[in-house]
Amino acid sequence: AGEKITVTPSSKELLFYPSEVEATITGESCPGRLVDIIGRAGLFLEGKVSPELQGVEISISARGAAAPLITVATNEAGAYSVGPLHSDRQYDITAKREGFVLSPVDGTPGDFKAFALAGVTFKIRSEDGQPLSGVLLSLSGGNFRSNLLTQDTGVLTFNNLSPGQYYFKPMMKEFRFEPASQMITVEEGQNLSIDITGVKTAYSCYGTVQSLSGDAERDVAVEAVGQGDCSLYSEDTVTDEEGRFRLRGLLPGCKYLIQLRAEGNDHIERALPQHRAIEVSGSDIEGVNIIACRQINHFDLSGNIITSAEHLPTLSVKLYRSDNLDNPINSVSLGQSLFFHFPPLDRDGESYVLMLYSTLSRSQFDYTLPQVSFTSSGYHKHVTLAFKPTRKVPDQDVAQGSYIALPLTLLLLLAGYNHEKVIPLLLQLVSRIQGVRSMSQSSTDSAAVEEAKRQAKRQKARHPTNQRDIGLREQRPTPHRRLALVLRLLVTCSARHAVFRSEFEPLDVHYDLIGDPGSLD
Repeated sequence: AGEKITVTPSSKELLFYPSEVEATITGESCPGRLVDIIGRAGLFLEGKVSPELQGVEISISARGAAAPLITVATNEAGAYSVGPLHSDRQYDITAKREGFVLSPVDGTPGDFKAFALAGVTFKIRSEDGQPLSGVLLSLSGGNFRSNLLTQDTGVLTFNNLSPGQYYFKPMMKEFRFEPASQMITVEEGQNLSIDITGVKTAYSCYGTVQSLSGDAERDVAVEAVGQGDCSLYSEDTVTDEEGRFRLRGLLPGCKYLIQLRAEGNDHIERALPQHRAIEVSGSDIEGVNIIACRQINHFDLSGNIITSAEHLPTLSVKLYRSDNLDNPINSVSLGQSLFFHFPPLDRDGESYVLMLYSTLSRSQFDYTLPQVSFTSSGYHKHVTLAFKPTRKVPDQDVAQGSYIALPLTLLLLLAGYNHEKVIPLLLQLVSRIQGVRSMSQSSTDSAAVEEAKRQAKRQKARHPTNQRDIGLREQRPTPHRRLALVLRLLVTCSARHAVFRSEFEPLDVHYDLIGDPGSLD
């Protein structure tokens, strides 16, 4: 009890719906009728291959399905039969066998006609019988197209060709082939062998492209440019992983320049030498080697200063972009060196301005700060800047004279305007100066003064009236005396000013130029 069973009906001619039934047995008695299974006549697909061919693989697949449903092989009579199949579906039938072409027969579904495949072998050699490698052979006919290169043996074989007509053409630079091209007819099951001879009509140039360090430069475009009467001819190629190149098709009797192409070599700046001249005769040319210099993407800036060593510590050089003269890009202090060098710039053709700066005092030196404008094209720029300051000459006498003239002029104007108040003060000052001078005189001078006083007293006693008049004249100085006093005041002030100028050239003051005030009366 509880046992599960699966019922699957089968027949050579019928198909059953459903194809299988699963049931569970319960109790001790027979369960009786469980489900109905309907049998229907199946669909049989039959066909044959002619001529009779055994072993042809026949594949049956449902319409639109990727994988075949059933695969069978034809019998000795070339016939096959597949079934039963569901009659409510559509099917596709294909046939194949190695070495044969199987084509469906029109009007008879499931039948095929077999054609034995043919083969063609091409043997390509040079004039001296040596195999030619690298020859491109094109073969086409019907729905068949193929292009193959010969290997070291110089042999190419095309198998599984359907019977029919085919066209072939060998091609390779530097060679002319015999036959150059030809139409051939291939029979069913036939294997043809065709010989082709290559005649050399041009030659090759072999060489290498390397860097300065000797490393191989790969993917560099190289060209041969014809000269003179051969200027219409040119060839080009690209170096391989080892930096090697081969320029084919160079015509005999022509001169060529072997050089790197301008286009396609953006990473190469220049070549050494720029080009190699060759002349083609009757053989290949080897050993044409070229050194490639890679593109340098930075710009070096250096310079020097023409100046004396004592000014170097005060100098610095600043670099600006021409469109931004407020913010320097870099700055270099000279220190003790006449030369300077900036970090590399981008080689982008931008405009720059180089300026020289100095901390020398403008009040003590006269100088001009040079500047240079340039663009970052090329690889290097060297700048020479001249800095020649000159020390200023101090004009002390003129300056001091100007300082003295103003107060003396003001003092003279005040004295002339207020002569009644100023003159007594000036007389007192002059008396004091004369007192200082009299102390330095000899004793004989003192005696002479005393004698002069006694004589004056005697004259006063004799002429009292005249003495009174003299006193009145002394109280009322004449204009001539006033001018003398002012001049003496100027001389006195100049003498006192000379004391403070002791560190400069002494000023000679001659009091005797004025004389005694009494003598001007």
